[in-house]
Amino acid sequence: MKPTELLAILDYFPPIDLPVSFSEDVIKEISKTNTPLPGKYIYHILESWEGKYDEYSEVIPCVQLPQGDDFIPLIYWKADLYSREYILVTLSKKDLSLISRKIIAGMKTDGHNVIQSVANIEEGHIINIMVGAAAQADKDYDPMSSNAFTMEILPGGNIYSQKEDQPLAWVEKKANTEKK
Repeated sequence: MKPTELLAILDYFPPIDLPVSFSEDVIKEISKTNTPLPGKYIYHILESWEGKYDEYSEVIPCVQLPQGDDFIPLIYWKADLYSREYILVTLSKKDLSLISRKIIAGMKTDGHNVIQSVANIEEGHIINIMVGAAAQADKDYDPMSSNAFTMEILPGGNIYSQKEDQPLAWVEKKANTEKK
């Protein structure tokens, strides 16, 4: 897709002011007001930003965060059989190419364990995330299964995480270790 064709995708992501929060229930309100993406953009997102096209995935545009000097940050919601995730991408203002992509909030399961996270984005593109994991059989919430961490969109558009390249992977490892 050419940058001029891709430019129209921005119309589906309404600009918002910060701070803003994302949790499991927010998508219900967003999907009531936001215009659904046409199929060509869904295909572009799944193929270019996600790395593979999956006809079982659903994509809903959420918001456009305040822009940086060189980048445009967008958040979309993606759902498939085992996950519902809010994904932050940064695009180059020059040609709308993908700079960085990170999952910032949502729910993921392997059928036995559930990982849930919420995100709050503050001024300066600081993203505070709270993540918790539990076995589906657990009825009581265990606060010891929760952890907080921070991400930040750097001036060039890269998304930096204090944890690792895949910030939610440590929770998956912890859940798998506790299961054994």
